[in-house]
Amino acid sequence: MRHLNEQERDAYVQEFIRKDKAAGFDLSRDALMRVAILRTGDEDYYFVWSFITS
Repeated sequence: MRHLNEQERDAYVQEFIRKDKAAGFDLSRDALMRVAILRTGDEDYYFVWSFITS
């Protein structure tokens, strides 16, 4: 992903978040949270923390 320009990286991150939300959680199989770290540059990362709220 480091080879993408800033606009393409932002689009990738937003699409990742959209897909993560759409996946939801299957409470019979999944943990109550997920974590993803996307490397967006040589020293840049995007942290995505998905969790269930009551």
